[in-house]
Amino acid sequence: MKVTVKLLGKLRSRLPAGSGFGETTLEVGAGTTTARVLQTLRLPGDETYLIMVNDERIAAAELGSRVLDEGDTVTIAPPIKGG
Repeated sequence: MKVTVKLLGKLRSRLPAGSGFGETTLEVGAGTTTARVLQTLRLPGDETYLIMVNDERIAAAELGSRVLDEGDTVTIAPPIKGG
């Protein structure tokens, strides 16, 4: 099944070659979770990201249990740091 992944900010550099500006379509298997998408994109695991599926925020505790459906859009934003 296919899902769209949008990466924001500095994360865009993690998109596969040939991706459109800031987004790509991934072919994933049934039962794929949002955590698996993060692993597929090789995003650093020591960061905290804002992750949304179809514009609904996904809590960090739910990443391993939130199963994706055909046509879902996963948006991942980098952590915002400041003082």
